[in-house]
Amino acid sequence: MALFEVNMPPIPDNIPIHTIEHTPLLKRAKLLWIGALILAVINVYIVVSSMNMLTGEIPAMSNTLSTIIGFCGTICILFCFFYLCKLARRKRLLKLYAIQLVIGIIAGIFQLFIPEFNNSSTSTDIIAITSSFSAYMIFCSIAAPIVVYILWELGKELSFITNEKTFFKATKIMVVGLLVFLISSVGFLVTARLQNENVALFFGILFMGFGVMVVYGIILYLIGIFKIRVIVQYGEDAQNTISQKEN
Repeated sequence: MALFEVNMPPIPDNIPIHTIEHTPLLKRAKLLWIGALILAVINVYIVVSSMNMLTGEIPAMSNTLSTIIGFCGTICILFCFFYLCKLARRKRLLKLYAIQLVIGIIAGIFQLFIPEFNNSSTSTDIIAITSSFSAYMIFCSIAAPIVVYILWELGKELSFITNEKTFFKATKIMVVGLLVFLISSVGFLVTARLQNENVALFFGILFMGFGVMVVYGIILYLIGIFKIRVIVQYGEDAQNTISQKEN
């Protein structure tokens, strides 16, 4: 599909290119990213294996261990992006990830203090519970499009500096799949309550289809990480012209 095509700009002859064979810093960045992926897999295993399937609760020890592993993974990504930015002589990648981290931290703070998330929903102060949860939902509605934009720009920037179109292509697939996935899930819930079986079935199939699309985008993104071989030293002044058609 034309929507998922990625047009890579030609690299000018006067732009330095760092290859992984001759650049230890690039090799270190790639290993850090792979290390972060391994930590993420371990984290998922800990959460799933320790979760009570009936209540969805996670033991305090497993929750703490998961938090520590998640923090270590974040540090790995931070240093990886720092090295990539250092080689490319441009800070955009690190800035985008920093904004994403701030949004995640704010969301975590909300979840820490809102009764619905910290199992203190037995509180008699119903007004406080409702207002705090409403504030959280407002924050999510504002943050969601920002996170999608950051995800899009991260994929575009990664493809630009690594000269690897896989990142931006995977990002396009994930973003489109995620948007349709969310729309179809809302449509399924609404039509299910209206007891319209045919429309609900349509949204259900759409829901599953684009859910698979998101998973495919994630797998493609992971492949892009293992395919990293070069970093192009474009510098701060170079404009990212990926997918812009030449006149």
